[in-house]
Amino acid sequence: MLTSANSTVTQKLEDQRDIPEFSTRAALLVGLGYTLTYGKTIVQPFVSYGLPLTNLSAADAFSPTTFGQLRLGVNLSIGFSEAKPIVSNKPVLAGTMEKITGYRGTDQEVQVSSIDVEDVRYNEMFPLVPYVFCPEGGLPGDVDQSTTFGSVSGEFQVGSLPLDAVEVNRNLLNIIASRMKLLPHATLTITGTADGRGEKSAKGLPQSRADWTKSYLVGTCGIEGSRIVTRATPIPDKPSSPNDPDGIAENRRIELSTNVPDVLAPVVIAADNQRVANFDVVMFYPRLDGDTVRSWSMTISQAGRPLRELNGTYLPQKISWSIRPNELSAAQVPVDYEMVMRNVDADSVVVSGSIPVEYVSSVQKKTENLADKTVDKYSLVLFDFDDADLTQDNVRTLEAMVLPNIRSNSKVNIIGYTDRIGNDAYNEKLSRERAEAVRAFLSARAKEATYSVNGVGEATEVFSNATPIGRQLSRTVQVIVETPRR
Repeated sequence: MLTSANSTVTQKLEDQRDIPEFSTRAALLVGLGYTLTYGKTIVQPFVSYGLPLTNLSAADAFSPTTFGQLRLGVNLSIGFSEAKPIVSNKPVLAGTMEKITGYRGTDQEVQVSSIDVEDVRYNEMFPLVPYVFCPEGGLPGDVDQSTTFGSVSGEFQVGSLPLDAVEVNRNLLNIIASRMKLLPHATLTITGTADGRGEKSAKGLPQSRADWTKSYLVGTCGIEGSRIVTRATPIPDKPSSPNDPDGIAENRRIELSTNVPDVLAPVVIAADNQRVANFDVVMFYPRLDGDTVRSWSMTISQAGRPLRELNGTYLPQKISWSIRPNELSAAQVPVDYEMVMRNVDADSVVVSGSIPVEYVSSVQKKTENLADKTVDKYSLVLFDFDDADLTQDNVRTLEAMVLPNIRSNSKVNIIGYTDRIGNDAYNEKLSRERAEAVRAFLSARAKEATYSVNGVGEATEVFSNATPIGRQLSRTVQVIVETPRR
């Protein structure tokens, strides 16, 4: 309706194109809606109101002309397939423990469903490594060697040492001194050496190391100086790997030799009612799906008490655990394991589980009339670096100490080990060759016994490889003789 001074005219507009000088409109829109979902169908009812901000036309005759707009409506969406989630290209870590196996007096691995622990009469032979190791550029300290020969209760007693090969060898000089007192015709040669690398410039260091050893044996232990000869060489006659940091550390040493083999003979410690497991070695086979392991750590414990803490880079095919005497408790408490595997992005996955433990005490054996047995364990050292041949010292030990304890009904389990120097596959082959050499020697003389042979290489860290003495002790073959007592 257009109104002027003289008249009023009503005009019906059929289309917005009929509006003269039609202009773009602006409005403030306010609305409210709600979403309802029915399966794959989405219903959205809404109401809105447009508040005009501009005129309908720019012509003076139509100014001012505005109007608001109310809308009621429904949005309807119908789906014909499920929505696909967004998939990340980043792999999802998934870890498992494929299997747990062990050696139980045979050549074959068997599935470990539980571990049996029993009290037995236990005798263990600990080899003596005839070396005293030194820090770079220095002399041995109390960490490397025990330098306490006497005590308030008397002189050093070999039989008082614990069932621990590392601790036995930490007392090497004390053992040598006590035996030289019993063998007055024995003499000793001490050879000081250097690593041939960082210690090249220290010309007098090898002799200083030899003199330090003689001074302890003479001054502290009371051995006559005339029975000891010292010498020095810039590098050992039979060095460890000169290109590996572990080998270089092992060449910083003091070597001991004697005219009487009994001075450096293995130490035998006997004890009744020692707890021994039915598996000598238990092996864990972990697997990580979806990525590459850059580091891993594993804890083996019993009732919260750590038994082993292992770690490494990349993922080995298997992780071995050599069970020591008295390591497991005298209770029906399971062994727990927890393994953490990490990838290059530091993402991690945890694999854990338990192995039941069955314990049979010596009292229970007497009550139930169970068969009892004696377990003799012998470790043969020293195999030369990267060598599987039996040394004369090993032959002497097998003849004098091992063969006399093998009966026709004995089960003899022979396990070969190596240190960590070298790659896994080569070390496993080398450890098997060492074990086979021992089996060939024993079975040719004690033919009626039952033999089994295993070579586990460096997969089982039988002794800590973080120290030179631990690596030396790891170049071993262990002979475990089980003989029923009735």
